[in-house]
Amino acid sequence: MLSSAAGGEGGRGGEPVVTDTLAAASAPAKKRLLTRSATVPHSMTMPTSVSVEVCARVKPMLDADEKNTDSPQLVDFESSAADGVLYIGKVEGGAANRTQSIPGYKSVILPDQSQAQAYAHVVPRLQYSFLNGYNCTLFVYGQTGSGKTHTLFGPPNCFTYTAVGSSDQVPESWGMFPRCAMDLLAVLRTDSPTAVLNISVVEIYQNICYDLLNDKKAVPVAGFGKGAKSTTMNLETLLTNRRDKDGKWVCPYKNGKWNTEGATGDYEASGQKVVQLRGLDDILRVAATIDSSRSSKSHKMNLRSSRSHCVITLTIGVSGSSTACQPSTAKFLLVDLAGSERIAKSGVTGMQEAEARNVNSSLSALGRCVQAVARREKFIPFRDSVLTMLMKQSLGGNCHTTLIVTVCEDPDQLPETISSLGFGRTCSTVTNRADNNANFIKDRPAEVRRLKEGLC
Repeated sequence: MLSSAAGGEGGRGGEPVVTDTLAAASAPAKKRLLTRSATVPHSMTMPTSVSVEVCARVKPMLDADEKNTDSPQLVDFESSAADGVLYIGKVEGGAANRTQSIPGYKSVILPDQSQAQAYAHVVPRLQYSFLNGYNCTLFVYGQTGSGKTHTLFGPPNCFTYTAVGSSDQVPESWGMFPRCAMDLLAVLRTDSPTAVLNISVVEIYQNICYDLLNDKKAVPVAGFGKGAKSTTMNLETLLTNRRDKDGKWVCPYKNGKWNTEGATGDYEASGQKVVQLRGLDDILRVAATIDSSRSSKSHKMNLRSSRSHCVITLTIGVSGSSTACQPSTAKFLLVDLAGSERIAKSGVTGMQEAEARNVNSSLSALGRCVQAVARREKFIPFRDSVLTMLMKQSLGGNCHTTLIVTVCEDPDQLPETISSLGFGRTCSTVTNRADNNANFIKDRPAEVRRLKEGLC
C-alpha cells in the first residue's frame, strides 16, 4: 500500500490514507472529475510560503535484474507527523541495523503500486492549486533506467488507439501527464465551459531548446546569453527567432539590457507552438508526438534512455471572445529530466557519451541551484544552463513544486540510489512563495498607488 507522511495512519505497520480520488482513478474518463474533498477544497486559501514536497518511487527489480530474490528490500519508509524518513540498504534485523537514513520525504510509492495509485497520491493537490490560479511544477529526478519517463508518461508504445481501445477508461499503463490532462479537462468542462486547456512542449537537448510540437524547431530562451557557462546555441538561432507580432526582427539587447519585446518574459522559451487540448484524441496525439520525437537511445542500463529533458507547460485560456471567465496566468510545468548516468556502467561511447556528459552537466547545474536556493544565497546560478533557467520559478520562486525521486531496488545501484535521494533531501529544504496570479495582477494598481503616495 501507499505509505504517506501526510496521514497519521500511513507508513509501516498501518493502513494508508486513501482518498476518493484513488477510486476515481479507475472510473470512466467522462466521470473522472476531481473530487473536492474536505481536506483539499476547490477554493482553498494557500499559504504564502510553501516547501517543495518530495516523494520517492521505487522501481521493482525486473526478472533480468534479479540477483537474489530472497534479499530484503532496499528502501524502507517510516512516516511521522511531519516529514517521513527513508531507510536505505540491504539490511536485516530492524531499523537499528539500516545503513543510512534520509529525512524530508512526504511519502514513498512502493514497487507494487499501480500508475493510477501513484497519480492519485501525488497530482490532485497540484491540480487544485493550478485551477485556483497558482503556478505548479511536478518534476521527476533519478538515475537512468529508474522509471522517470514511465512515471510521467508510461511504457513505450502506450499512446495508440489500440492501447486505448473502444473503452472510455484511461489505460492502466498511462502515467501522470495524460491522466492530469484528462482530469483538468473534465473539471474545466463542468466548472468553466468557455475555458480551454493549452499545452506547449519543449525538449532541452545539448543545452538547446527544441519545440516538439513544431517539427523540433529550435526556440530561443529569453535571458540566455552571455551569462551562461556552457551553450551550443549559435547566433543564427538566436537572431532568426526574435520577431515581433508584425514579423519584424527585434534586437536581442537594447541599451545594454535584454529586450523583452517579442518574447514571453525572462527565463522562458519563446515562440514555441501552443496547442489546444479538447479531449482524449488530442491528448493521445500530443503524447504520441512527444514519445516519438524526443531524443532517446539504448544502452546497457536502459533500453529507452532519454537524452534530453522534456518540459511540458499547461495553461488555461478562454475560447473565442468569451467574457464569461478571465484567462489564468498560472502555469503547470511537468518536467521529465534525463537520467544521471555513470558512463562506466552504461558503456556508451562516441555521440552517446557526449550526450551523457551534457545531461550530467545540466543536472549538476540544477544541483548547484537547488543548494544555493536552500542556503538562501544572494546569487543563484540559474543561467548556468537552459534547464535551470526554465525551472527558475519552480525553485524558490512563485510556485507549488513537487519532486518525485525515482530509485531502483537493485542493490547494485545503491550508490546511485543514495545520491538521488540525497538530492531529494536538499530539495525538501527549499522554500517557495505561493502567490495567486489573479490576485497578484489585481493588486498591482493598488500597489502602484501606494508607492506613489509614499513619494509625495
